[in-house]
Amino acid sequence: MAYLGNDLQVAYQSYKIIDDISSSFNSSLTSFPLQIGGVAPVPFPINPQQCLISVNGVVQEPDPTGTSGFNLVGSNIVFASAPTGGHTFFGVILAGADYINVGVNYPSGSASAPSITFDTDLDTGIYNPAPNELAITTNSTKRFNINSSGQVEISSAGSNAAPALFFNTDTNTGLYSPGADQLAISTGGTGRLFVDSSGRVGIGTTTPQSELTVRGSTPRLTLEPTADTQNCRIEFALTDGTVQSRITGGGSQGSEIRFSQGPTERLRITSDGKLLVGTSSASGSAILQVAGDISATGTAIISGLTYPTSDGEADQVLKTNGSGTLSFGSALPAGTVIYYAASTAPTGYLKANGDVIPNGSGTVQGVTADFSALYAVIGSTYGSAGQLPDLRGEFIRGWDDGKGVDPGRTLGSTQTDQNKQHNHGVDDPGHGHDINGYGIDDGSNRSPTGIIQDDDRTSFRQPSDDADAIQSNTTGITISNDGGTESRPRNIALLACIKY
Repeated sequence: MAYLGNDLQVAYQSYKIIDDISSSFNSSLTSFPLQIGGVAPVPFPINPQQCLISVNGVVQEPDPTGTSGFNLVGSNIVFASAPTGGHTFFGVILAGADYINVGVNYPSGSASAPSITFDTDLDTGIYNPAPNELAITTNSTKRFNINSSGQVEISSAGSNAAPALFFNTDTNTGLYSPGADQLAISTGGTGRLFVDSSGRVGIGTTTPQSELTVRGSTPRLTLEPTADTQNCRIEFALTDGTVQSRITGGGSQGSEIRFSQGPTERLRITSDGKLLVGTSSASGSAILQVAGDISATGTAIISGLTYPTSDGEADQVLKTNGSGTLSFGSALPAGTVIYYAASTAPTGYLKANGDVIPNGSGTVQGVTADFSALYAVIGSTYGSAGQLPDLRGEFIRGWDDGKGVDPGRTLGSTQTDQNKQHNHGVDDPGHGHDINGYGIDDGSNRSPTGIIQDDDRTSFRQPSDDADAIQSNTTGITISNDGGTESRPRNIALLACIKY
């Protein structure tokens, strides 16, 4: 009758003598093939206790740990100490082993009445649920099944607290299935890792939103090399595995992080926090170092400053409003007057010709723009509201503003031309007068006195009482005027313009 059990049963009908291996003893070798008739026996002993080994008449201790006596490793006898050359050997395989000898067929059975049972527990055992399948049942419930394709089924899905597959006596740690097409791992009764029906992996979450989702109060993902001479990488590849780009760091790179495309490094964050773009070596102390051009869209905010999102007009500069916002504009404020060496005003300016501008957008002198900033400056200072100063043909004089040099003037007022009061001197090359009688030729009979220049104009004398008298005469000296219709310095004509 066939027997099933774990008791030591007959493996061979008689003892089997092991081939003599003493010819190979040389005090060095420890491993020798276990053979019977030149081949390894089938079945092979499953442990050293099934063999009796003697060396030089001394029975050797069967030791599965290999620390003393001998052990069976693979198909060899392995001694703890090498046998001495010239010593004898004897060995046999005992006629008993832990095998099941079955010589009959069993019925298929069922989950509640398995065909192979144990002692009095008749609803626990092994049965055949379908052709080419094998199942294990406990308490009339199928627990384990191997189907015709070799797939293994664990009938219970389990839970995080009681996983279907656990280890030893740790019943709340193992594998379970939280739902159809899902797999999970729990430790300590808590689900830790989940794979959903789409193949997405969640750590700390049952609903991963991407191929890998990590959830926790302070979730971390750490890459750690086995040696500091190595580094860590995150690589991005094509479907054939060809790496297109990567991020490397840690290990031999220390705290540096490098970003590469193909074999070329594109960006690096150095250990001291510098950001390098297009270069792998820092130069100087700048925190951002770029080898190449920079192009940006959107709003840039650096150190609390907000930069413009688009380019300004020609000749404009970058300026601040004093509150951290930068914009493109003129370096000169609205209302600034300049002189321009052309007949048309440059961009951002109007001719200072007395035209009237609107308080807002409009078209003046062919320029369409917002003139509110200039309007706020000039107001009605130069005539009607919004009227530009007319500087054509005019000289500019600084407003007195209380100094007292040009008192009584208001900003924007005009003055006509004027010369300062002054005297003229006369350069007389010399002239003479005739003198007759005793008096001046005015009939007064007064005695002549003074000094008279002689006719030769080289000597002087006193007038005689009886011969000299001053006659009426003209000097021949004239003072002429000159000039035009105005007073002006030497000058050159330029176009007066005003900033809007």
